[in-house]
Amino acid sequence: MKKNFCACAVIFTVIVLVAVGCGRGGNGGGSGESVLLTVGERPIGETEAYYFLYSSAHMMRSLFPYIGWTDVIEGVAVNDFIKNEAVGAMRRYYVIHEKAAELSAGLTEMQESELDGLWDDLIRYHGSEEALLAQLEQDGINGELLRYFNETTLLYENLWELYSDTFSETEFSMLIEDWIEEVPYTLSEEFISLDIKELYERLSR
Repeated sequence: MKKNFCACAVIFTVIVLVAVGCGRGGNGGGSGESVLLTVGERPIGETEAYYFLYSSAHMMRSLFPYIGWTDVIEGVAVNDFIKNEAVGAMRRYYVIHEKAAELSAGLTEMQESELDGLWDDLIRYHGSEEALLAQLEQDGINGELLRYFNETTLLYENLWELYSDTFSETEFSMLIEDWIEEVPYTLSEEFISLDIKELYERLSR
């Protein structure tokens, strides 16, 4: 029997960990990849889409293990609920980049240097760039996507600095939600037809 759950009890945010080895991933639309969806003007390929889908599914199963793959959350099948959460996260990342550029809150030279330093630190940790790239490939994240995530974190901080004098954190979060609602997106038939249970189990192996 399908069970219905209140969405307010299961709403979650995809948390992207910047350390290597923390999730599945890829690039925005890598060479040879199918573009599964477009967010704003950003085409998103299989590996980036899979990263967010896997992360959304993993978080839901970790926080709410009693929810099954065939359950329904406020009238939405779990399969579609996870897709909606993943798309929302991709729209969030996109709009942070867009608004930072629009509001002249882009990365500073110091922040760019910080990101370069992080990459160098990871190379030293893994022994060589080849070893790092191999680890990234094993974890499903490449250098481009890892930097995109880290850039997003810093750009968010820059935007918050712009608004922190006049907005509370709650108000700022609500502003971002308003921005997200303005971001158009287009889903491919391949994305719409994805079986999240199958994808999650395959990427978990």
